[in-house]
Amino acid sequence: MSAATTTTKTHVVSLGIERLRGILSGDLSGLAPLTMLVGPSGSGKSTILDALLIGTHPLPGEALGRAVARRGGFDGARWLRHRRAPSPDTAIAVTMAGGPTTRTSFREELGPSARAIEKLERRGARGPFTHYEGTSEADGSSSSFVVTLAFDGSYYPEDDDARELVRNVRLIDSFQPFLARPLASRFQELRDRGHDAVVGETVRSLFPGFDRIEVAAASDGSATLHLSGPDSTIPLDFVGDGGRLAIRCAIELAGVRSGLALLEEPEAHLHPRGVSLLAGVIAGVVERGVQVIVSTHSLELIDALVEHAGQLGIEDDAISLVRTLLRSGSLVTDVLTGADVKAKRTIVEEDLR
Repeated sequence: MSAATTTTKTHVVSLGIERLRGILSGDLSGLAPLTMLVGPSGSGKSTILDALLIGTHPLPGEALGRAVARRGGFDGARWLRHRRAPSPDTAIAVTMAGGPTTRTSFREELGPSARAIEKLERRGARGPFTHYEGTSEADGSSSSFVVTLAFDGSYYPEDDDARELVRNVRLIDSFQPFLARPLASRFQELRDRGHDAVVGETVRSLFPGFDRIEVAAASDGSATLHLSGPDSTIPLDFVGDGGRLAIRCAIELAGVRSGLALLEEPEAHLHPRGVSLLAGVIAGVVERGVQVIVSTHSLELIDALVEHAGQLGIEDDAISLVRTLLRSGSLVTDVLTGADVKAKRTIVEEDLR
């Protein structure tokens, strides 16, 4: 085992949520550079990821639009605020290690601007349109943002100057890959910067006979990704869901060099070898200083993350596991740290059954 690794110097350590989706109120502390969220379906894990995205993103209006779009556009906007909320405002508080608490709040307002509607309609979006206005406050300074949401999930954000909370925030959603930037362009950026080695390792591990990814032109002129080997080449779209998602996660994570990566159930459709491989990629991201918060229903992924973190020398206090539960809208959490994640594995296993 290598010497203990120094991970992120500054990271999110706590989160407060009021009136967001299924969470009427709740506080979450003990977040570490590598944090795993576990709990039954409907226990608030996805909402926690939404809150972290909105509460840390340099452009909260953009983040709010993304959070709604990944939930199905108009339906996502309709359920954005907790249905029993006594106040129209949704509030998110994020505290960084050794830093201030940033408070982001927003509410639905009447009358989206004609400019926003025009912009969306030019993209082919259709109404009805909803309109949110919000503020972000920290250390006595504040900024405002607005976002207009269309029925189909399109959105038009208007943010003040970017805040300096977390410079790079990325949410990787296994269930809504169409919301992500095209993989071909992301991969080409990685290659140009010399950061594509981990993608090649993923290909070689998952697909015997192939050793690299290439960017090729489709019949319509758009860029696509192909798996290539000594004897054959096939489009990435031709492989199974699990393999395609593993490659996507590897590309997305390889592009995060600092900041915060949020992953929702990345183990979806993966076989055990793929889960272990993905855990190694995630642990490597944490080792280079990125905070990773991942929701999962997989005990295999948890075991593999702990194992790979140990192999890389990531210290126990840089790892936490948060068990979540919702009781009448109140978020209840139990945080296990370091060695307790291993010692109380049976309890975690029962949560995942």
